[in-house]
Amino acid sequence: MKQNIDIIIITYNRLKFIKRTLDSLFAETSPVREFEITILDNCSTDGTSEFLVSFAKEHPNLKVVRNIRNIGGNANICRAYETSLTKSADYVWVLCDDDNYDFSHWDEVEEQIAKGTDVICVCNYALPKEFTQKDVVPYLPLQLSFVPAGIYKKSIINDEVLTNMYDSIFTMFQQDILCLEALNKKKSIYVVKNEIVHNGVFEEKNDADYSYTRGTRHVLKRRNDTTWTLGFSNVLTYLDDENLRKQAMGIALNSKCIFLHGISDFLNAEIRNYVRNGGEHYLEEIKNVVAEETKKQIDEKIIEFENEIGHKRKEFFVYEDKRIKTKLKNALKKHCPNLFKFLKRSKDMLSVNFNNNRGGDKSIV
Repeated sequence: MKQNIDIIIITYNRLKFIKRTLDSLFAETSPVREFEITILDNCSTDGTSEFLVSFAKEHPNLKVVRNIRNIGGNANICRAYETSLTKSADYVWVLCDDDNYDFSHWDEVEEQIAKGTDVICVCNYALPKEFTQKDVVPYLPLQLSFVPAGIYKKSIINDEVLTNMYDSIFTMFQQDILCLEALNKKKSIYVVKNEIVHNGVFEEKNDADYSYTRGTRHVLKRRNDTTWTLGFSNVLTYLDDENLRKQAMGIALNSKCIFLHGISDFLNAEIRNYVRNGGEHYLEEIKNVVAEETKKQIDEKIIEFENEIGHKRKEFFVYEDKRIKTKLKNALKKHCPNLFKFLKRSKDMLSVNFNNNRGGDKSIV
């Protein structure tokens, strides 16, 4: 097959994993071992950079670009797609550094490239076990949120798409703009029947750090407050079809690969956290892309947790008030015994006079 795919790998401090990834891509049986491959190293500090330079010396079709600074994983994803536009192939495939590959059925990809298919989805773990190409449409935003899942025709990446990808970095789903643009423009999308990439997150012994802000200490509050659910709901607003938005969000909320117990985990755990941290306004953003029934469920949970947490906060403040008074009383008794006795006598006298007045005695003394 003529090389018509540019492969770009993003990496940061994943020495153990990037070695395995490159071994897979450059194996004798790999159909992409002679493709042009570029690695965007996000200024790694764990020896990854040095390893990549050494590895590239043995593989002339591998180019390593080390970012001057760590720009964050999500920005590096955007840079990967932008970088691909300077290369000659018609398609781009951006890969992460910690996944597993099975090229046994690569012929499926070759067939779709020969047909000129706009998007080739090389994963299907987020789809029903039995699916047709027509039925998968509302599942695509979730499935293609996994970066290596999509091989895209570069003609999709226009100015508007690239701008919105960079603008949506805070959502953590900038790569989904490509899928949503393809859906908006009715582009051809094909999902392989046999997975090429297996998501490394699901590996039992995977000890990789998957935080979206790795390598940074200070994070903007909006970024720090953005959960998976909130980010996904934000990026879905790029989708023109309102009904499709709601379908896609419903699929994500019920997906076992996101929430172990489906939407009940979102309703019972994530909403509680939003309310506990004063983030009810974020739930309004999520409500923009869910069905009416789910909106009602969210509203009911907000009220339930506001009441629950409000009661607990009230109990806490009453307890704190008593605790502070007790500490002050003990400190006065220990360090200012005469003042303590005076205040106690004054309090007793005021208490007697108050009780007398309640009995009808109008005198102050």
